[in-house]
Amino acid sequence: MKVIENRALKDEEKMELQEIQLKEAKHIAEEADRKYEEVARKLVIIEGDLERTEERAELAESRCRELREQIRVMDQNLKCLSVAEEKYSQKEDKYEEEIKILTDKLKEAETRAEFAERSVAKLEKTIDDLEDELYAQKLKYKAISEELDHALNDMTSMARRALHEPSFGEMGHPRWFPEFQPVCPVSQRVDFFRDKGGLSLGVKPT
Repeated sequence: MKVIENRALKDEEKMELQEIQLKEAKHIAEEADRKYEEVARKLVIIEGDLERTEERAELAESRCRELREQIRVMDQNLKCLSVAEEKYSQKEDKYEEEIKILTDKLKEAETRAEFAERSVAKLEKTIDDLEDELYAQKLKYKAISEELDHALNDMTSMARRALHEPSFGEMGHPRWFPEFQPVCPVSQRVDFFRDKGGLSLGVKPT
């Protein structure tokens, strides 16, 4: 009888310890979930910045093409005018000045396009880093979920065993534990994977 009572006492102590561990695991899970949401928000912001930068880069490249075409047309006109140089000398000077202005604009547009391309590359790297961090947080979230499941399963097993092993009250009469029902839902498995669009998360009951 004393062996059974000692075993029940040890089980109670173990359950108290596991309840403390369960609270700590839940706290860690909540912190991981918060970090996951923060990373996800950062990812949305960076993706928006990337989209706007890409649009600016496309506009700059389009402007470069327009300026090159204008320069080509001006150059052809200049060649035609050179045949009658004396007659159109004033117009030639004017076109040369326009070509110089357009060339300067082209250089400026090319500089902006190069800067935009570097910005796009930097933002893409930032997105890759955030996706890696998001993937790591999902791994941590899955591990914590599995630890919570194990802790709940252990507590359920101990409670069920206690139903068949009486403890003893003050008068030495056997005392049985009440029926134990777990308050948490069925354990779930968190599945996640990478695809061409980024990271995906799937949750399904076992």
